[in-house]
Amino acid sequence: MDRLFNRLEIIRIFLCVRKYDKVVIFPLLYSNFDPYLLLMPLKKVLIIDDDEDLLSLVEYILKEENIEVISTTVSLSVVEISAIDPDLILLDEWLRDNKGTEICKALKNTPSFSKIPVILLSAVSNLSNLAKRCAADAFIEKPFDIGELVSMVKALI
Repeated sequence: MDRLFNRLEIIRIFLCVRKYDKVVIFPLLYSNFDPYLLLMPLKKVLIIDDDEDLLSLVEYILKEENIEVISTTVSLSVVEISAIDPDLILLDEWLRDNKGTEICKALKNTPSFSKIPVILLSAVSNLSNLAKRCAADAFIEKPFDIGELVSMVKALI
């Protein structure tokens, strides 16, 4: 196998990769590639925000980073979130039927979910204080920088 991936050779390898819940076949030109990296499961991010346009935008951005995204415009209970089993949660403060900080507190007070990183993503003026009070792992104020969002998500998952 080492002979096939010799640094002096460039090998065309056809790989199957799960992307956007579809199988994509693409050629790869690379001389030092480990195909076992493709067997790693995608990280899963749950986004809860009542702004559908923002949901679509953030979902697109994170999918481009090969992150599985589940999004909803309504608040979810701890039981519903447990069924999704996310690696990270992006949470708006102002939801139609609840506050993001209340969901965050409920998650952080449940031992099996306290380790799931939560990022508050909102336009409220005192977001840093709200994030501290509900034990959120981070916060991003709207409007936000796309690079900052991606960097923070990758750092926490």
